[in-house]
Amino acid sequence: MRVLHVIPSVSALRGGPSAAIVELVRAQRALGIDASIATTNDDGEGLLQVDTKAWSVLEDVPCRYFDRWSPSIRPLREFAYSNALRRWIGKHIEDYDLVHVHAIFSACSSLAMTIARKHNVPYIVRTIGLLDRWSLSQSVLRKSLFLKALEHKNLKGAATIHATSELEAEQILAFDPSLNVEIVPLGITDVLRPSDPTQTIDTNIDHVLTKSRSQAQIELKQQLSIDPSCPMLLFLARLHPKKGLERIVSALADTASLNTAHLLIAGSGEPQYERSLHHLCEQLGIAERVHFLGFLKEGQKRQALLGSDLYVLPSASENFGISVLEALNAGLPSLVSTGVALHDLVAKESLGGVIDLDAPSTNLGDSITLLLSSPDDLQAMGMKARRYTQEHYSWTSIATELKTIYARLIGLNKPS
Repeated sequence: MRVLHVIPSVSALRGGPSAAIVELVRAQRALGIDASIATTNDDGEGLLQVDTKAWSVLEDVPCRYFDRWSPSIRPLREFAYSNALRRWIGKHIEDYDLVHVHAIFSACSSLAMTIARKHNVPYIVRTIGLLDRWSLSQSVLRKSLFLKALEHKNLKGAATIHATSELEAEQILAFDPSLNVEIVPLGITDVLRPSDPTQTIDTNIDHVLTKSRSQAQIELKQQLSIDPSCPMLLFLARLHPKKGLERIVSALADTASLNTAHLLIAGSGEPQYERSLHHLCEQLGIAERVHFLGFLKEGQKRQALLGSDLYVLPSASENFGISVLEALNAGLPSLVSTGVALHDLVAKESLGGVIDLDAPSTNLGDSITLLLSSPDDLQAMGMKARRYTQEHYSWTSIATELKTIYARLIGLNKPS
């Protein structure tokens, strides 16, 4: 079985939800699927220095990079067009049994699906939350043109739409009830996995987690000059207005019971938006308790997840919420909004707390205070979260589920 994964941006592979594709492809290859990635040399503001003429290896996964058109005008640059990728897919698409496309409203993804339809090659598309009401209300003209020209036909022509949560599936069907949707969540890379593959993890996982979290917290507080008695809240995601960072900052300033709490902000975003966040913290007089860590590499991210007391994500919309899953895997209880798809899991399994941003009675500061008020309960939640994610969100189980779907769709596509 040969499967090609198409993603518009290579920069997305280095962090955030799309980094999961590398882990997914690695797990699929371990199951005997000949899976690989086609992407561009996109690196946000610039271009990544990679070989765009031959296959490369990205973390043990075959990856083919192509030159991205990179004009100086940002809206055009975000279009992520690559003529080289379009030509290559047109020439090689019939070499594959199935194409798994990640993202919509991007030239690379859209043209890959269009070419697949033309050559009668089955494809799956993961919409990454871009069909929810909030996302569709952003850049309305561009998305309307995309839908009219290509995307609605591409969605209808897909063998199935890959949703990563029930909430995302509902949003997709609200957009078009005729679409075929299947739910397969993303997986999680074990935060306690040894960096040295020859090492093994102690079988007493509760002991290992407690020891790792204690050590990480001591080191983190020393690095940031935070008093050992102060609680630490973590926000780890792309810095974007929809994520609700202003709500956390305001709660920190307005809630008396949080006057010793520190907020760690891990992630990057538009420079202008980042500057506005810095200004807000200064305006509210809490700049010394808010730490902007920037984009974290794996070791740094691991330390932040293990060393914090509570993960907070009051986002308006998250089709899945991979950062929540990463936090839970690190034994970090999470406080999320109902806009985060994993909020049902957090509530059902008692792995933190859930707030409804639209409810008049919602007070983020009080919700944070309530969770922090019982360290023993927090620790129990963290242990339970760790065990749950290990059991239900391993990449092997996710890859196995997708392999079954692939085989069925490929079989359906073959002429009788």
